[in-house]
Amino acid sequence: MEGGAGRRRGRSPTSPSPPRGGGVGGGGGGGEGGVRRSRSRSPGREGSGGGAALLLENLVPLGALRAEEERRFLGEDVEAEAREHGKVLETAVPEPPPGAEASGRESARAYVLFRTEGCRAAAQRALHGRTFDGNRVAALPVSAEHWAEARAGGWPRVGGGGAGGGAPGGPWAGGAGPPGGAPAGGLVRMRGLPFSASKPDILFFFQDCGQLLEEDVSLVLGPDGRPSGEAYVSFAPGRADARMGMLKNRQSMPGSSRYVELFFAAPDEPRRREAQGCAFV
Repeated sequence: MEGGAGRRRGRSPTSPSPPRGGGVGGGGGGGEGGVRRSRSRSPGREGSGGGAALLLENLVPLGALRAEEERRFLGEDVEAEAREHGKVLETAVPEPPPGAEASGRESARAYVLFRTEGCRAAAQRALHGRTFDGNRVAALPVSAEHWAEARAGGWPRVGGGGAGGGAPGGPWAGGAGPPGGAPAGGLVRMRGLPFSASKPDILFFFQDCGQLLEEDVSLVLGPDGRPSGEAYVSFAPGRADARMGMLKNRQSMPGSSRYVELFFAAPDEPRRREAQGCAFV
C-alpha cells in the first residue's frame, strides 16, 4: 500500500483525474451524501447487498476527505491496491460528518466491496498494518448493513475496539451480535503472538467481540525484557464478550500465518507471572 500513496500524491489535487475503467459514481456535488464511489464492476450487483465489505481506516488525515478530489484520488488508489488481492465490485470513500476532526475519535475511511468473503479475508491479511502516506492502516470486515450506510454517504459506527469510537452492539461483521445475551467478561491469555504484535493489533484481532480498549491489553515481557509472544486481555462485563473472544482460538493474526492459542486465565495469574520475573506493558 506504500505505492498507493505515491500515486495519489503524484497528481495535482486541482487537476482532473484521468479516466479509469468503470468511472466514478456521483455527480459534481460529490455523489450521494458526499461519498465518492466507483461504479460496480458487475452489472446488476450495485447496491444489491451482495459481496463482502472491508473498511480501511487511518489512510490519510481526516480533514483531507473534505475535498472531493482527495476522496476521488483516495478511492482510485485503494481500488488499485485492493484488486491485487481479489475481485472488487465497488469502492466508496464517504465524507466525514461535521465535527469529526474535533472529536479526536475518528480517522479517514475507505471501503472496498469484494465479490467473496475469501477475497475480503485475503485483502485484510495483506493490508492490515501496512502503511499508506506514512500512516498505519487498519483493515476491518464490516456487515452488509454497515456497507450500505457508508455507500449512501453515511458514517456508521464501528463495533469493537478499533478506531472510530464504536460502541458495543454496533454493526458486527457478518451481521450478528454477541451470542448468549449480554457480553460476559473474563481474562483471556494469548499465546503464540508474533513478537512484533502491538496492542492495536490485538484490539483488531478481537474487533468483533465488543468494545475493548488499549488499557484492557497487557503484553507480557519475559525475564530478559523481550516480548514473550503472550498477552492478557481483560474483557469487561457488559462491554466486551470473552466467550466470543475464545471462539477465535487457533486463528491467525492479520499478516501472520501462525495461529494464536487462547486460554481463560484466573484473575491473579498475571500477578503470579510477575512474581516469576515477567513484566507487563
